[in-house]
Parts: sequence; C-alpha cells; structure tokens
Amino acid sequence: MKQNTFVVPPEIRRLLGPAPVLSSEDPNRFEEMLNHFAQCYQLKNSLEWFHVWQQTVAAWKLQRLIRYDTQVQESLHKKVVEEAERKRAKQAEEEHRKREFDRLFPRDEGPQPAVWLAGAKTEEKTAATNTRLPSDNPILSGLPLRQAKQRLLSRILRRPDLGRYVQRHGITRDHFRDALAGISDYG
Repeated sequence: MKQNTFVVPPEIRRLLGPAPVLSSEDPNRFEEMLNHFAQCYQLKNSLEWFHVWQQTVAAWKLQRLIRYDTQVQESLHKKVVEEAERKRAKQAEEEHRKREFDRLFPRDEGPQPAVWLAGAKTEEKTAATNTRLPSDNPILSGLPLRQAKQRLLSRILRRPDLGRYVQRHGITRDHFRDALAGISDYG
C-alpha cells in the first residue's frame, strides 16, 4: 500500500454524492477512509469507484452501528449498576436503622408499655414508669395516634442525646410498634 496522499478525482466525487455522515460524526474521517480504500485498488473507471464507495459506506455504517451498540450496552449496564447500588444503599440504611432501634430499645425491657387507648383507665395509661400519652406532648397534641408516634420517632432519631432522652421519657420499643410498621419490618 502506498503511503502518499490519495485524492478522489473531482468528477468522480460529484458522481458519488455527499458522504453519509451524521452531524455528530467527522466528515474528514469518512473522506480519509474513502481515500484509504481507494489506495488499495488501481481504479480505472467510475464503476470501480462506485464499488469502493459502497465498501466505504458499508464500513462507515458498520462502525456507526458498533458505536451505537456499545453506547446502548454501556448505558444499560450503567443503569443496572446504579439500580443495584441504590438498592444496596437502601437495604444498608434500613439495616442500620433497625440496629440503632434495637440498640436503643432492647426487647426485654422490664416495665410494660403504656396502653394508649381512648377511654382507658388511668393505671393502664401509666403502666410503664414515667410514660406519658402523645397528647401530653405539645408537639404531638391534636394528631392521630399513628402520626404522633411517627413524628415522635422522627424527632427522637434526630437527637444527638438520644439515649438520655429515651430514658428520661420512659419510651419503650412497643410505643412505636405501629409507627414503625410504615418505616420497616420491626417486630
């Protein structure tokens, strides 16, 4: 193969028409490929040029399809990996939340939790030491029981002095049983 620069004759170039190059592709690369293919043959007439043109166009389109396929495969792979990472992060967060909750509210606590029922007797409401109803807390007053428990849990989990807060207010795991059902599977 010769190393010199080969140029398609202008009258042949006019017959072949414009290069099938997309706006995102480099037209100079197509011309370079055409010149390279033309150097491989000793072209004598326009029919031979047309065959080289067809080979160049086919090779160009094949390269385009390969690039497109690679991009599609890469984006699909990236999407699958990102989804798996999100799933792993969510699972790790839920496990961390459950471990923290188990650490703060051990299952074998001494006093029984308060029974928060409308119309319950006074001694049932205060069965646990130092336990108050959600309606006793000004932040929770006027809320339905489930919302009050979820708001209280949310506020508790944001506190840096969580352990002292829980002990001081006599909060037990069972206070949050139905509130946690919406967050995760705590038993």
